[in-house]
Amino acid sequence: MAEGSGSSSFANQMLSRLIEKGLSSPEETELLLKKKLTEDENAKCIEAMKVSLLCPISQTRMNFPCRATTCQHVQCFDADIFIQENEMNPKTWRCPVCQKPAHFQHLRLDGFFMSILRSPRLPPNAKDINLEYRIIWEPLLPSDQLQ
Repeated sequence: MAEGSGSSSFANQMLSRLIEKGLSSPEETELLLKKKLTEDENAKCIEAMKVSLLCPISQTRMNFPCRATTCQHVQCFDADIFIQENEMNPKTWRCPVCQKPAHFQHLRLDGFFMSILRSPRLPPNAKDINLEYRIIWEPLLPSDQLQ
């Protein structure tokens, strides 16, 4: 599981270390989601949000959904891709979603999104999910699949 495709030895070691740290609990992401859906006092009761299952760096489906503990967003990125990118440019280590510093020691694999990505309910062609306040998710299929 720790072996990323096309990764260097260094990137594989870093990914293994991240996996050894363990997954964040699904409850952590659930609290973050509820906070995001209720934080805008000007917004009319937001009940759900669309979340991408694609890594913002590679635009491919994530295998190791990750977020820095310093980030306040729900969107994840793929840890393997992120580590590979930062191996090539070690001065970066910035979150690809919010651009805040996301140093290795602050990275955490997301248990909530890991369970969604491994779920038999998730079709292989789903790129996004609709995530509801009640912590219910549904896959969003590409528009050409809806007809």
